[in-house]
Amino acid sequence: TKPFLDVYERGTLIVWFELTVDAVAGLAYPDTKYVNIPVYPGSWMDFSILADSTTVYADLAETLNNFSHPVLKKHKFLYLYNGKGLPEGKSSYTFRFWLGLQERTLNGEDLTGFRSEFLMFLEKHGLSLR
Repeated sequence: TKPFLDVYERGTLIVWFELTVDAVAGLAYPDTKYVNIPVYPGSWMDFSILADSTTVYADLAETLNNFSHPVLKKHKFLYLYNGKGLPEGKSSYTFRFWLGLQERTLNGEDLTGFRSEFLMFLEKHGLSLR
């Protein structure tokens, strides 16, 4: 077998720790909730949101968590971009929003309604799209 340190790239930081699970507060196994698999197809939209470079992810995520819409299932952070093409002092955060309804297939009106309300929400919070 190879020596232990030959496995890691030079300069890599290695951390070793032990965790005493009994000392961790909370349930050992999370309480799961059954959700029916959607019968109707959903959709998704990606949005690249411009925020001040001084904004931290946690603040932006908290703001986005306050947005709700009947077709919104969930959202997830994808990318952070700080490079060419952005206004000075701005960062671009890309999020994916999954959309769908349990009772029917989404239509164009649902999607444009979601997009319009989301853009108004961003504007209200001093944010815009890239």
